[in-house]
Amino acid sequence: MESFINGSSSRPIHVYISFRGDNETCKFTDRLWAALETDDLNTFWDDKKLELGDSIFLPRHFLKPIRQSNISIVVFSKKYASSIWCLEELSEIAARIHEPRYTAFPIFYDVHPSEVQNQSNSFETAFAEHEQRLTANLRKLHNWRSAMKQVADLFGWCVPLEPEPQVIDDIIREVKRKMRELFYADVDLVGMQSRVREVEELLDLGSKDDTRVVGICGMGGVGKSTLARVLHDRISHHFDASYLVLNAFEFDKALMLRNPKRTLIVLDCVNIHIILGLVTSVRENQLVGGSRIIITTRDEGVLGMFMKCYIYRVKLLTKNEALLLFCRNAFKCDFPMRGYEEQINSVLQYANGLPLAIVVMGSLLYNTRVSEWRSALVAIKKAALRIIMNVLIKSFDDLNFDAKQMFLDIACFFTGKEIKFVEGILDSTQPVLSSYGHRGKYCMQILIEKSLMTIIDQKVHMHGLVQEMGREIVRHRFPGKPETWSRLWDFDDIYDVTQSGRANYKVEAIVLELENSHGSTLRVEGLSTMLNLRLLIFRNVKFSGVLRSLTSKLQYISWHQYPFTSLPSTFDPCFLRELILTDSCIRCIWNNAKKFSPYQRFPYLRNLNLGGSKDLTKMPDFQNSFPSLERLDLEGCVKLSKLDASIGYLSTLKFLNLRNCVNLFSIPNRLFSLPSLEVINLACCSTFAYCLKFCPPEELSEGETIEQSLSWKRRKLR
Repeated sequence: MESFINGSSSRPIHVYISFRGDNETCKFTDRLWAALETDDLNTFWDDKKLELGDSIFLPRHFLKPIRQSNISIVVFSKKYASSIWCLEELSEIAARIHEPRYTAFPIFYDVHPSEVQNQSNSFETAFAEHEQRLTANLRKLHNWRSAMKQVADLFGWCVPLEPEPQVIDDIIREVKRKMRELFYADVDLVGMQSRVREVEELLDLGSKDDTRVVGICGMGGVGKSTLARVLHDRISHHFDASYLVLNAFEFDKALMLRNPKRTLIVLDCVNIHIILGLVTSVRENQLVGGSRIIITTRDEGVLGMFMKCYIYRVKLLTKNEALLLFCRNAFKCDFPMRGYEEQINSVLQYANGLPLAIVVMGSLLYNTRVSEWRSALVAIKKAALRIIMNVLIKSFDDLNFDAKQMFLDIACFFTGKEIKFVEGILDSTQPVLSSYGHRGKYCMQILIEKSLMTIIDQKVHMHGLVQEMGREIVRHRFPGKPETWSRLWDFDDIYDVTQSGRANYKVEAIVLELENSHGSTLRVEGLSTMLNLRLLIFRNVKFSGVLRSLTSKLQYISWHQYPFTSLPSTFDPCFLRELILTDSCIRCIWNNAKKFSPYQRFPYLRNLNLGGSKDLTKMPDFQNSFPSLERLDLEGCVKLSKLDASIGYLSTLKFLNLRNCVNLFSIPNRLFSLPSLEVINLACCSTFAYCLKFCPPEELSEGETIEQSLSWKRRKLR
């Protein structure tokens, strides 16, 4: 079987046979080798008819196949110990016995195990001859004796000179069982067995009709590469050729294979150009039926280039798996040490099932006493984050500019929010003259494909470490100077920035939503100095001072309990898309009696929500002020008595909520004839009947009452 691993073309060795090449032993090893090869176990052996003369040092490249193998079979025969070559091999095998993914089996061919273990009879004679020749290197002789004792004490088989065929069958059966066990023996591969089985189901190795592509996707550090390499080791013997490809050079060599062979190709975190080359190869039928391709990637989108690709998304570790992996790295055992429970929970909560984070933090905490853990955890988390970010940052670097900005917005502000809410904000904060209208949805799909976020129960979710990476990117250059950051989300940081009163050109977005009213207040004058703000969201935040101005670059304002009676007279909302001032103190949009000014025009405003503003008494000229308005929510504006007649000319209006506007007595006639209006809520408007008497709809069918006309219109709007 041909293989290409890590850039060197070589035969993948599952089993190495060490034996003395006399005629009788060769007959047995020939049969054993043939049986192993028939069962797809790739076997390396030499007949050793050529000895190394008097040299006691075997060249290192002769021992390389032993280091590459998973299992070694040592055939002890009467003449085995007379070969320096065999004894050197035996020393190399003994040195690997305790490795987690390696084992050795002794076969006692026409000798009793005690002869080998005690080095008696022919073995005693052979070592006596070596001792006479190695008077200057008795340490080498001691190593050979020790190695022979170690290997001879292992489980093995006694084989007579003329063995029954069943003996070789028993050996093959045990070797294959051990091979399966070894592929899962690595102490760090927690949770790997179930994941391997799930990918094997997608690979459908029994089918030989088509070339199947399986993509292994997931965020950085989740274990994609480890899973792919375990799969390569486990299933490569099913194929005529296998390739583990880590770069373009290796891929080019893999595709040099032109003769038809059933091939396994594993591409680990390769770039888009390699995948394009593979797509071409598949389309040109360079791979025969039954071939399999495994691709690990953080970008699920690249797999769409294949006509058909089965996707496996690597899951985070479960709580039990995470605990086991952490214990193996922090304590070098499978269970937590007593007294560490609280600190372990803190670490696992921080890592949130990400294998890379668990391994890094466990390794950093190894050999640390419980009394030191509490003080060490803060420093350990910072050190771990730096290591983890080096892995995660690659996904961020691959994003385009728009997607990077949205990633930072979500990481800083919107994790856990409803997807429609987030999409709406991201759409509202795109450039006004953008060439496409749903930038938020488009870029969020990119983030999902790059494994930087997920959607669960219609909410946006981001792994805690990915979110922290985003915030670290914002803080990166000046970690202690929030006035230099593009985004602010922490009360203390916002407090420091608003207190300064200096002009600020760096801050682009502020989102501060408190569960309850905070004890401290922010100086509202500080907002007037932020000249590049595009996004502003406040909830349950107290302010002091006078809001004299706001930057004209604002695109989205959501200010719950807005404390002022109007917007600043100098505010030019020329780019504002959404204005949400719920439960505010506002009385009117603009607090002046001057003739309409172009600086008081909202040319791009789509959503105006003043719901719960109980002091609102007046609305401006709708047609001049809000020419693009789609949604108007005035629910609970109990002092509002009249809507300007111009609302009937808002050709873009789709949604109107006037619920609980109990003093509203005037609704323009044209409102009910707007072709774009889809939803209107007039519930609990107690003076509505009075309103209808004085403002009947303009067009009534013959014999139709006002109430019938309105009822029909409401049904139609639904």
